[in-house]
Amino acid sequence: MKKLCIFWVSVLLLMCFAGCNSDASDNKSTTAQPSTEEISFYTTDEDTFEIKTDYCSLYYPKKWEKNIKTKIDDKEPYTVKFIALENKEEIPIFDVVFGKSSTGSKLGKLKIDNEEINVYLVDHSGEWPEKITKDSESNLYAMSEDVNVLISKLVYDSKMVLEN
Repeated sequence: MKKLCIFWVSVLLLMCFAGCNSDASDNKSTTAQPSTEEISFYTTDEDTFEIKTDYCSLYYPKKWEKNIKTKIDDKEPYTVKFIALENKEEIPIFDVVFGKSSTGSKLGKLKIDNEEINVYLVDHSGEWPEKITKDSESNLYAMSEDVNVLISKLVYDSKMVLEN
């Protein structure tokens, strides 16, 4: 009886493996290829717009191009301010600071020629007006989260080294 059970379990396992392998043999490649939707923003320039600075170009999602304004303050430290245009109001979202900064979080170091420039990110989400609509607040959070696109492109294109 024991031998018969082992035999049937073996037959079932072989059938399962044979069924799985027949589907795989139709495929020429065993590596999964990402679909177009899975490719991230930082690999495609057409999904972003460019903000030219003295240090490098910054890229931000094109979907926000009409809702965002950038201001460059070229005094020390060199600062690129990202400001949302919500309901005819200018609301600061975040700043990218090149050089020494006493505020913000250090992202890393940007290597230009033989020089390393510190890069900081200053988040302004805690400074938003209290009387904004839920829709505006959602937009502001979405714009704020898309700083990840900017950082990814900065690392990918400019070879910025991130800090831990």
